[in-house]
Parts: sequence; C-alpha cells; structure tokens
Amino acid sequence: MLEIDLLLTAGNIYTLDANDTRYETGSIAINNGRIVAIGCSNELEEQYIAKEKINANGKYIFPGLINTHTHLFQTILKGFARDMNLNDWLNTVIRPYVPHINAEICYLSALVGCIEALHSGTTTILDYMYAHPRPYLSDAVLQAFEDVGIRGLLARGFSERLYGSNTTGGMAEKSEEFLADALRLRSKYGDRIWLAPTAIWNMTDAGLRMVRDFAQDYQIPITMHINETELDDVFCLEHYGQPALVYLEEMGFLKEHLLAVHCVHIDAAGATILKKYGVKISYNPVSNMILGSGALPLSLLKKYQLNVSLGTDGAASNDSLNMLETMKVAALLPKVIYHDPAVISAQDIVRMATIDGAKALGLGEEIGSLEPGKKADLIIYNPLQPQSFPMHDPLATLVYTSNPTNIDTVIINGKLVMANNRIVTLDEEKVLKEALIAVGQLIERV
Repeated sequence: MLEIDLLLTAGNIYTLDANDTRYETGSIAINNGRIVAIGCSNELEEQYIAKEKINANGKYIFPGLINTHTHLFQTILKGFARDMNLNDWLNTVIRPYVPHINAEICYLSALVGCIEALHSGTTTILDYMYAHPRPYLSDAVLQAFEDVGIRGLLARGFSERLYGSNTTGGMAEKSEEFLADALRLRSKYGDRIWLAPTAIWNMTDAGLRMVRDFAQDYQIPITMHINETELDDVFCLEHYGQPALVYLEEMGFLKEHLLAVHCVHIDAAGATILKKYGVKISYNPVSNMILGSGALPLSLLKKYQLNVSLGTDGAASNDSLNMLETMKVAALLPKVIYHDPAVISAQDIVRMATIDGAKALGLGEEIGSLEPGKKADLIIYNPLQPQSFPMHDPLATLVYTSNPTNIDTVIINGKLVMANNRIVTLDEEKVLKEALIAVGQLIERV
C-alpha cells in the first residue's frame, strides 16, 4: 500500500472535469498538496494508507469555489451606504475612508473577508487591491491569505486620477510609484501578483499604454473594470472618439491574459472584440444590482463562447463575500432579464464558479476541477440542513438552496482549513473582535 497524507472516503464526488465524471461512494487520495487518485472507495482504500482519513459518507465533494473579483479592504466598510449609483457610492463610501486605512485595518479587513469566503466554500480569491494611501497595504492582504490558508492572488491596483472627484483620496498615484511597487511585489510574491488599472476614466492614455507595455515585458496578467456602467463608453467617445472596447483594441490592450470585470454594457460588437482576443470575464451580479449598474448580457456572451467566471465584488458594494449567494443571483438574474428560465442551468453556474474561474485566472491546469495531478482544493458539502433538504439534484441544490451551514469542510492545497464548519487556522471570534475595534477607530478618523 502507498502512504499518502489524506484520504477522503465514501463521498459523492462531482469532479467537474471535461467528462463531468461523478462517483457515488467515492474516495480522493491526496499527497503533497495534490490529488493522486479518484475512484471507488473500496478500490482506493485497498491501495492507499493515509496519515489522516475523512469519512464523507452522506456528503458531497465539489471543487472549491473561485472568486475572480473582490476588494478585501472593503470588508470593513460593509453597510456604510446604500441606494446609490457607482459614482455617488465611490464619493460617499470609498474615497472618504481610504486615506485613513492602515496596514492593521487592511489586514483585519482581509482576514474577516477570507473567513466569510471560506464559510461559503471559496478556496481561491483574486483580490483587486486599489487602495494605497500608504505603502505595503498589499502585503497586509497577502499576509491575511497566508494566515487563513486560502489560495490568494493579488491584483495591484493603479489610478492616475479619480474621475468625478476633486481629491486623490489616497488612491491616485504617480506611474513611477506604481511600477516600483508592482516590481517589488512581483519579486517577493511571484506570479501571484497581477496588474489592475482601475478603470478607463481613472487612467490617461499614456498610463494605460504604460501598463500594457509593463505587463508584456514582465508577462504579468491584467484585470480591469470594463463597461461596468455607461461611463466607459461616454468617456472614451468624448476623449478618443470611439467606444471603450474599440479604443482598447486599437491600442493593443486586449490580450488573452486580460480579465475584464463586469462587462455589463456590452453589445454584439463588443462581444466580438472580446472573443477575438480571448479576453476572460468576471460576472459580479450582486454588486451590479445593488449599484443599479445593469445586468451582464450572459446569453450574448454564451453565444460567443466567452469564458465567464464569477466574482462577489467588494463587500462595500455587495455586503457579502458569499459565493453561494453569488451563484444563486448569477443564475436568477438572466432568467428575469431574458424571460427565459432555461437561459442558464445550475451546472453552467457551478462551472462558472469552479473550472471557468480557474481558466480566468490562468490556473485551469492546476485547480477548478477534481482530477489526479491537480491541486487538492475542494469542499465537503453537508446536505442535511433544513434549507437544502431534500436533495434531489445536487448541483441545483448547491446553486439554489445553499448557505454557509452546508459547507462542512474546506481543503486547500491538500491542507484542512475548515472542519465541522469551523476554521482551524485561526480563532474566528478573536479576529472579529479585533476587527470591530478597528472599525471604530476608522470611523473616528474620518
């Protein structure tokens, strides 16, 4: 028998691989952070002896959920204002508070956000960190990733100006400051670091071209808010005489390694451009609804076979980092928009939250499905909860009737991060109490 680190037994396994392979009473063998085998429990228990064994009898094993867009520093700003459009929300919630955020506040905010994310089954986050009133706040977010045990990538945000505001708000920077910090982060944290110009209207033409060239020179992926509202096209038509995507195409900004966030205001011409360059999309339905930005044209994007993943957006514009909630809203919204209950299936949504999310992050060969050789990022789902009982269709149950009480166990990189619905890597209550004090201190400073 071969010795391994961990063996999950007797679970109902949904691999989300290319063949949609499923196992009743299946096992997963894990060693050195990777899946080494998946199969029937009887067979694998005869082949492997594990240092630790988890019995998943009566439970379901899914790939971990992947959140391709959020702003963890915003967790501490949750609930500060509602019923506003994007620009009013920025001027009321974000810009007044960002100058007063320090490393401790940023770290605690990120920790609380990661805790909520884990409880909703999230195993990977791309954090879009655009608040830089002082140095090393990105490091605070990355430290939170390490301490809680979640797989975390960080997109280093950059704004040259704040459109519609008379203040820099601790968010606008000089290009040389951004480049220096991006290089420092890339050197220290490697390919976990992305680049994130915030929006077309916060950047100059020269600034966008600089980011484009820097990303090309150092082979760094880019993510950017694109067509979240009509402002992108209005701004580009006024300043450049063409819609936003045409402008970005002509400057050579659109690449396969670009993750476009929101894409609410996209027509067939825009979808054609995105498809031409293999641009990936992050769909953030809850924040789009809260801010009244509009609805992503999911049916159109499906027609063009674009890769669409899911994001919660920041907690200050969503009030949640709950990917279970995001999946449900992502499924329901297009049914209303198109008056078509079959426009998107539960299986489509789960793939968007797992393997399509992995592809959006350039990690499709590493995570997003349960297959031998891939990283062991997975969740164990307990269906014996009132909201999810009875379970007739596991994927539909996961999308439509789940909440964090269903997420029993979270394993990331082969390590147990949450067991019996409790995070094992830190003291949740202690973190929340410390974060509450930090909230009070932040309010006093503003």
